[in-house]
Amino acid sequence: GAAGGNLGGDMGALQTVVEAALSQRQQSVVPQLMSSLEGPQQHALLKALGSRGDKAALDASTAVFKACPEKSTSLYNTLLDACIVCQDMEAADRTMSEANAAGLADVITYNTIIK
Repeated sequence: GAAGGNLGGDMGALQTVVEAALSQRQQSVVPQLMSSLEGPQQHALLKALGSRGDKAALDASTAVFKACPEKSTSLYNTLLDACIVCQDMEAADRTMSEANAAGLADVITYNTIIK
């Protein structure tokens, strides 16, 4: 609760907390943080992390996605976009398959994968 509520509006602080937790092998912090955030905040954090375009960015985005208590079409699409930005087509294919299996792929999902 309180930690996420205090950081919820500050995407830079959220990114720093997530990246620090992952680099220190403190992954257990990430699910707690994600469960304290609203869907739009989860989406914004995932997008911010993935936008750097490197493997560490994709790893952080994937960890955040997995830690989100409820997956949504928007979260799948944002992770898929991070895969594309980071040029990891295997991860993109995996994400697309998971979105399809979960029944959460939409027209944006398909448009993202064919970019």
